Amino acid sequence: MDNTQKITNTLNETVADIFMMETEHIAAHHELNFRKDLNASSIQYFPLITELEELLDLSIDLHDFQSKAHTIADAVVFLVGLHSEQKGIEE
Repeated sequence: MDNTQKITNTLNETVADIFMMETEHIAAHHELNFRKDLNASSIQYFPLITELEELLDLSIDLHDFQSKAHTIADAVVFLVGLHSEQKGIEE
């Protein structure tokens, strides 16, 4: 499994868990907006970021994530870019 797929799967599962939805629904609808469609509050971003940091072994700035990752698709792009910056392309 390549990095982008690993990040995508991890994000899908984590978002589904935190927002109490089916993983398959999240995976099929990457256009979902965190605030508009998932009604994400600031309180929900904390466990999301914490879990993603742990599972992906990344350091994620909450404000960067909130300002750049409006949708699930945006979050994948943001996390893949962050992974490349922090871990390099070798993985």
